[in-house]
Amino acid sequence: MPARLEALGAAVLPFHLDTEALDFPFAAKVFAAVVEGHVLGKASVLFWMDPDTLVLRDPEGLLPGPKIDLGYRPAHITNAGSRFDEPADAFWSAIYRACGTPEQALFPMETCVERAKIRPYVNAGCLVVRPAKGLLRAWSRRFFELHQMPTFQALYEKDERYPIFVQQAALAGTLLATIDPSRMHELPEFANCPRHLHAEYERAHRPRCLNDLITCRYEEPFPVNRWESDLLPVEEPLRGWIRE
Repeated sequence: MPARLEALGAAVLPFHLDTEALDFPFAAKVFAAVVEGHVLGKASVLFWMDPDTLVLRDPEGLLPGPKIDLGYRPAHITNAGSRFDEPADAFWSAIYRACGTPEQALFPMETCVERAKIRPYVNAGCLVVRPAKGLLRAWSRRFFELHQMPTFQALYEKDERYPIFVQQAALAGTLLATIDPSRMHELPEFANCPRHLHAEYERAHRPRCLNDLITCRYEEPFPVNRWESDLLPVEEPLRGWIRE
């Protein structure tokens, strides 16, 4: 795979993963955040996408305006998120304390699928950042400062979701402690669209077909051998491209 990527002009940047991080699903993202330092001074904008992302259209429309430092998509579903109409629980209160998140920075955000109002909880698999602002590096530092604190160790025992999503919660807390919410922009809903949750969308917000999306997430191996009966319809010419 590296040879194929290099043939396309891509740079492959290995990173070190601590053994203890294996106890925290998705923590590899935090280690991979070092890529921000590699592009510093070389690129003004960094598209950060999980490897289970399919780019379907030119992502130029996701580029941030001059007054925006972060483009984001909300979490797909509430899951470990914090409902805006309820007091922050012990986990999120600990996140805000550890990250130095000011209370006035919190604002209502709507999950992609359920349309539930939550405190800011962005999806860690789709971000558009300005490397010069150091947002990903700040996230990495903060995660490694807090994830093994005794407070969090006790919380992990109470809810199995917490060690899984502590990295994403730390991202939200760090972002709000680092930049003003006015410098954040919610990306179009057809970016980072979760194909695997297509049937759970409210009908009014459900994508018509794969062709309408800018990028999608599929989590499982993309179903190239059963694309005609996939969860999300695919039309030509995209259907032929996927089949090929």
